[in-house]
Amino acid sequence: MLKPITEAQMAVYRATAQRLAQERVQQLRSKHQRAWEVARQAAQILKQQFGAQQVAIFGSMLSRDRVHERSDLDIAVWGLDQDLYYQAVSRLLDLDPSLPIDLVEVERAKPKIRAAIEHESVVL
Repeated sequence: MLKPITEAQMAVYRATAQRLAQERVQQLRSKHQRAWEVARQAAQILKQQFGAQQVAIFGSMLSRDRVHERSDLDIAVWGLDQDLYYQAVSRLLDLDPSLPIDLVEVERAKPKIRAAIEHESVVL
């Protein structure tokens, strides 16, 4: 038979749960901030080294409230030479190996993705 949980044990549990929740929020804030730093670096690289015409961020990283543990960094690019795509992706992934990046060529994107980018993105 299980023993009932005491008030003291419950207080420890609540305090631990609250601390873990606060740590999670801080980790997500840090991830969001780091993603924007990487996005700005990526935009500069894509324009200067790969000749991209325009770069934007879209998806969950637009808002800190939408970021979750599995969020990646969604970057839209216009005017990237298709032959340089994988080289560009490789270069961007080197910026922060812990942050997954999804590079979307807007001209080649599916209509639904293109509409999402056009509707909600921030040009870098």
